[in-house]
Parts: sequence; structure tokens; C-alpha cells
Amino acid sequence: MDDHPEPVSNSEHNASLPYIAPVIRQLDALSQEELESALSNDILRSPQTIEDRALAAAFALLVLLQYRDQRIHHRRDSLNPWDRWSQERDAEKELCAIDKHLERVWERFLDTYCSPKDIEGVLWTAFPLEEDRKKPIRGMSLIISFSHLAHM
Repeated sequence: MDDHPEPVSNSEHNASLPYIAPVIRQLDALSQEELESALSNDILRSPQTIEDRALAAAFALLVLLQYRDQRIHHRRDSLNPWDRWSQERDAEKELCAIDKHLERVWERFLDTYCSPKDIEGVLWTAFPLEEDRKKPIRGMSLIISFSHLAHM
């Protein structure tokens, strides 16, 4: 038996959920300054999720978690030590901005009463990554992955 609760949304609803990858590609194209500004605006709001507060939070958190994971694993190959140091410093600033916004999205969601089902929906709703990928992703899967890495 699977220990994970079923996502709040049914499979018919999941089929209409927005893809994560297009928003990540938008974020990826931004400079550090543009990224911080974009994260403060509505770049993480999808028309399909705006009406449902839990779904909107789930989408925003999942985009940020997936983008964070992508940035952590992004290779920055440079032979020059100063360039490598500079790139690592910029990457650290970028991760701090993403983490700050993750916290802001979660706190904003929790500012208003949430039922256990709402919280479960935010953590377990599966969103499609891209049109051609069969397996959707969940925020909780990425959180568990980050948690595991932090304890290594």
C-alpha cells in the first residue's frame, strides 16, 4: 500500500493543470536582478490555478522547488578561479532569492486558515512538468529530496 496520500485533485483535473517547465524556462532566461523582481510579481500565477488558493500555492511552490533543484545541479565550468568564485557567489545569491520567495509563498498561503485537506493539496498535488513527460511531479517529492541531501 502506498503511504502517500492521494493528491487532492482527480486525474481529470490534473489533465488541465499547467505545465511547470515553461515557467522554469521563463525564470531561466532572467538575470539575477530580473529574477528577484519576477519572483515578487505574478510570474508564478497560472490562469488555471488562480481561482483555487491551495492550487495556486502548490503551483508556485513546485515551480520554485523545481527551479531551485535545476539551479543546484547546473554545472558552471570555468578554468579561471576568479570566474568560478564569482559564478558560485552569484549562484548562492540566486538560491537565497529562491528560498526567500519559497518561504514567502508558503507563509502567504498559511496566513489564512487552511484545512488539512488544503495543506495536503499544496504538498501532494501532482503537476505535469512538460507535455511529453508522462509522470507528473509533486512538491513533496522535491522537499523530501532536498531534506535527504541536507542530511548527507
